[in-house]
Amino acid sequence: MNKRIIVTSAAKPFEVMTLLASALLGALYLCTFLGDPLGPSTIRGLLPVALTICWYLLLFAGGIVGLAGIYIKSVITGILVERIGLFAVAFAISVYVLALFASSGLHALGTGILLMSLASACAWRIFTINHDLKRVHQKLNM
Repeated sequence: MNKRIIVTSAAKPFEVMTLLASALLGALYLCTFLGDPLGPSTIRGLLPVALTICWYLLLFAGGIVGLAGIYIKSVITGILVERIGLFAVAFAISVYVLALFASSGLHALGTGILLMSLASACAWRIFTINHDLKRVHQKLNM
């Protein structure tokens, strides 16, 4: 019986750059938090300091974990780790969009749509990972 499984999980440049940008921005925001903060004023203005730091950490950690998952040699472990990073980045982006709309209303529509498209791309990738994992599980249990 042939148990060959093709998993379509390969690193895509768009995903890699999104995760890299997330990690870099999170690191930059964390490093400048105590001095002259570079983080978005919408987040700093709406969230308490502790939650602002959590948001920066989520952005940074999500990017790093997602990138690590892409480059882990074990395919199954890699996509599981990647999925965690993507979920964190999608959540961080969604929180930012909510903060934008809370502070600027419909004036943030353009930026909000653009950023939610990134969060949606993360969600789509999570969906494809889940689909691949389900196929692997079904194939192994045949």
